[in-house]
Amino acid sequence: VFAVFAKFARIESISGSLEPVAGSSRVVAPRSAVVTQVHVVEGQVVEAGDPLFTLGSDMVVEGGAPLGDILRDVSEAQSTALQTQGAAMRAAQQRQLDELAARAAGLRQRIERLRSDLVLGEQRLELSQATLQSFEDLRLKGYLSEIRYRAQQASVLDDRRALSNISGEIDATTVALAENAAARERLQAEGVQSLAALETSRATLQERQATASAQAAVIITAHKAGKVTLQARQGSSVSDGGALAIILPPGSQLKAQLWASSRAAGFVQVGDEVRLLYDAFPYQRFGAGRGRVVA
Repeated sequence: VFAVFAKFARIESISGSLEPVAGSSRVVAPRSAVVTQVHVVEGQVVEAGDPLFTLGSDMVVEGGAPLGDILRDVSEAQSTALQTQGAAMRAAQQRQLDELAARAAGLRQRIERLRSDLVLGEQRLELSQATLQSFEDLRLKGYLSEIRYRAQQASVLDDRRALSNISGEIDATTVALAENAAARERLQAEGVQSLAALETSRATLQERQATASAQAAVIITAHKAGKVTLQARQGSSVSDGGALAIILPPGSQLKAQLWASSRAAGFVQVGDEVRLLYDAFPYQRFGAGRGRVVA
């Protein structure tokens, strides 16, 4: 009679997990590595940016020397060599620029002297032409021999040739001065290009140094504030994407996420009372918690 007519609440045991209401944050390993140092303890409250773990994967080569130390020494030697090369290149370029500047100053002085010689040559030519004109008047009157007159004509021609030579030297020196200026500009451009190549090499070297340092050791920091629950210990190996810790927001409450079977899901209603048995706290000793279905 009791079995046929009595009514009773159905009880179903289902499994689930606890989750923070505000949402937790998982801290994962960026690559496969070994946890070389843990900077926090279980339950510690951290701020965003605080160090949590140090991961390392430094290999040891034959002889017992760490590969990271070898790569670091090689990178430092290469960096020093690049700095020395850059200093030597700048010094050599400056010497060449100083030589070109000194040559340019000499060429300008030569042009000034040639222009002074040109003025004197023009004055000498004027005198020679005036003398030739006077000789011609004397020759027509019979007071001057033909030989002396021809000699004065030759002198005038020599003065004209001298002026032409001076003008040619001025032109040649001006061209040399222009070539000197072009050489200085070309040298400066080549120096900038060479120094840019060195800076590129230094940037590449710094990138390799950063990569080597990251491979040797990397510090994992908290990306948000909260209470830490450790998932890894010092000396443990973690894979790429493996969990290191969980950060719970400050003051976060937990909720139970339960998975009911198909035959029991239809009987669950919002507001139903639930007894919670925690795996970490056996109910025989710690009792059971209570809650209500909210969704």
